[in-house]
Amino acid sequence: MKQVRNLFVLILVLGILGACSVQPQQELSAAVLEEFGLSSVASSEMDWSPQTIHQVHTEDGVSLEVVKTLGNGNELYVLYQLTFPETWEIGILESDGLPKLYFDVICVSSSEYNKETTKSLLVRSHLEPYAKQRWLHYDSNARTLSCVSEYNFEESYRGQKLFFLMGNLYVSGPNRDEYLPWDNSMAVSWIAEN
Repeated sequence: MKQVRNLFVLILVLGILGACSVQPQQELSAAVLEEFGLSSVASSEMDWSPQTIHQVHTEDGVSLEVVKTLGNGNELYVLYQLTFPETWEIGILESDGLPKLYFDVICVSSSEYNKETTKSLLVRSHLEPYAKQRWLHYDSNARTLSCVSEYNFEESYRGQKLFFLMGNLYVSGPNRDEYLPWDNSMAVSWIAEN
């Protein structure tokens, strides 16, 4: 009977020690990856984690909201939404599936951001190979386009103030030669924790 009790105590102690041991980093949940339109993220020695932002900038009826980010200190996915005014009688896609809407976005650290150079940063955004933009969903009732952009930083951005800039927005009209120019730019900022 004493051996059974000792065996039971040993099993109990090993169970407790197993539960208290350090668990390996858990993978990102499928729901988080799906929210960003991803099936996986590149394996890295650094931890990937989401950060909720919900910062909004509205200019002349157009709203830019940075919803959330997913990052590891050097790589960053930015989930954002653009909402358009009701006065813009537009669809986002032509009947042939080609986009009618064009815009530039970029994410930079505070050391790169300067209000006077916003336009040049946005022009740089589509010239640099590290910025990738994908459309996730367009809600025609809410007039909101959800997108994700991916950025690679040479140095860790954790703890820094990041700026997400959007500009150079235009929408083609009924004829491909007509455009609705929107000459503003917007910036949303936050302190990066991921």
